[in-house]
Amino acid sequence: MAPSLPPVPPPRIGCPDCGDSGNVSLFRSFRPRVSPTVGLVLRGATLSEGFDSIQALKSLVLADGKDPTAFLGGLVLLQADFIQARYVESDGRTHLLLLMDSSTPLRPEHSTIAAVLLSPEGRALDCVRFACENLDTDLVPEIFVEPLADGTRVKVSRSGRGLKETFTYRVAHWQRPDREGVAKEGDPIFCALRISGDRFEVLAPE
Repeated sequence: MAPSLPPVPPPRIGCPDCGDSGNVSLFRSFRPRVSPTVGLVLRGATLSEGFDSIQALKSLVLADGKDPTAFLGGLVLLQADFIQARYVESDGRTHLLLLMDSSTPLRPEHSTIAAVLLSPEGRALDCVRFACENLDTDLVPEIFVEPLADGTRVKVSRSGRGLKETFTYRVAHWQRPDREGVAKEGDPIFCALRISGDRFEVLAPE
């Protein structure tokens, strides 16, 4: 007779891995041990502490030997909100995938979404930012823990009155050339990312 498996423990309070500090963890089903720097970033993500989260993320990037301004772009100077934070597995590796929103009508690039890829050990792996200047468009990002058929892990679609318009948008990828795409009238999905190795691969725009 095979031994029975132990019961799944309930979500922990004050989790030392992600710095919940009194809040139930967002990562009940899959929660690898993370470095203290990643824990600070996740604390900000769970408590919606925008400025502190950006500062923690900036410190993590700097500790990994990278230039925060080059890696994160305009996110260094602005307060951004964390939208989603998920652990995903790709090619046998565990990654932490963060989605952030720094949209503001006071900037030329009104709608801005960033996808940030980290390792649990505290390495800043990659960052991609999507931006458009259409004031009537809301960018709607989504993480897929299980990849879609083409490998998509992050999808950015649009909603609002901007669906009825055609406009250009920009994709800024760390250490890669910027791309421009055209969001055509009635086409809701216009950006997609998958993970290849320890980097993002931009599937759309091509």
